[in-house]
This record gives sequence, C-alpha cells and structure tokens, in this order.
Amino acid sequence: MSQQEIDQLVDQDYKYGFVTDIESDTLPPGLNEDVIREISTRKGEPEWLLEWRLEAYAKWLKMTPPDWAHVDYPPIDFQSISYFSAPKKQGDGPQSLDEVDPALIETYLVCVLQFLWEIIIGAFVPMNCCSIIILARSFVFIHDIYPLT
Repeated sequence: MSQQEIDQLVDQDYKYGFVTDIESDTLPPGLNEDVIREISTRKGEPEWLLEWRLEAYAKWLKMTPPDWAHVDYPPIDFQSISYFSAPKKQGDGPQSLDEVDPALIETYLVCVLQFLWEIIIGAFVPMNCCSIIILARSFVFIHDIYPLT
C-alpha cells in the first residue's frame, strides 16, 4: 500500500456510525495535575483516590515508551487528547426513557444490534464476564423499549 493510499484512509471521515452528537461536558485536551484534580472533583472521588492518581501520574511522567516490540509508529501526543467527556447533566437526569436524548438511544441500539449480530453469525467471543453482563443488560434495555408481549 502506498503512502498516498494510507494518507487517504487516515484523512477520510469516520464512516462506521458510532458517533453520538449529544451535548457534552468535555475538558480541553491536555494532561497535567490540574486536569487530574478537575476530573476527580467532577467524579466526586475521595481525597485518598486523588492522591493515588497524582502519585501514579508523577511516576508515569518519568516513564519512557517501550521499544521491545520493534514497531515503528510516531510518538503519542498525550497533550492532544481530552481525558474527560460526559453528557451534560440535565437536572437530576431523565426520569423516563422518553426524556433520554434520542441520539443516545439510537447509538446504544446500534451497538447492541451489532453485538447481537456478531453472536448470531458466530463472530462474538466473550472475553470475560463483563461481556456477558453487557449482553444481559442489553436484552433488558431492548425489552423495555420494544416489549415482546
């Protein structure tokens, strides 16, 4: 594959449909202690967990990327990544499914249907118990929207 073909693939718009255009509360790109504190505050974490995260970040800053795999890729720009994004809070949250943003429901259903299709065609291989839990919750969610009876 030529470099031009690779560039065309990389530069094309994302076309696989797993984008949800809903109002979000997103931190600007970049990672530093202030970002870690802000995320911890937004998540309501206890002080001991914030201290643990800050210690881990300080250790991470001293680390170098591994080179044992002999893979050639450009360095990762960790400052170009946003490390927190969540749907904007709407009061106490939706009280019923009718109050949930339709774009969020549509994205969830597309993901669930893709998941179910993989099971039907035999392409799904559960990697751990979380996969099974997600599947079970998906069936409950779909049944709430489209009851069988």
